Amino acid sequence: MDSTTNILVKDIVNNTEMNIEGVKLYCVLEKNLKQYNNIILNIDNDMVLSSSFLNSSLGNILDNYGLDRLKNSLKFKCNKNQFERISTYLHKYNEIYKK
Repeated sequence: MDSTTNILVKDIVNNTEMNIEGVKLYCVLEKNLKQYNNIILNIDNDMVLSSSFLNSSLGNILDNYGLDRLKNSLKFKCNKNQFERISTYLHKYNEIYKK
């Protein structure tokens, strides 16, 4: 049975600037994806999402699960700028690394 998991990014990572922090988030996301949970990812308004952080978290999800699975399983609760940043990242990543 599918369930929904709310993930607060601030409870998992110390910042959203470094690869190692992205890996921490990736591990939590992957655990939930393996359990076929739907995920709501809550990102605080003051968090700036660096490319390093996104590569190590969402980029790894894209590599291992694909864009369709990410879109079907993961929803974002964030401000408009963060949403645009994530959306642009996913689009560019998918265009460059399509499988």
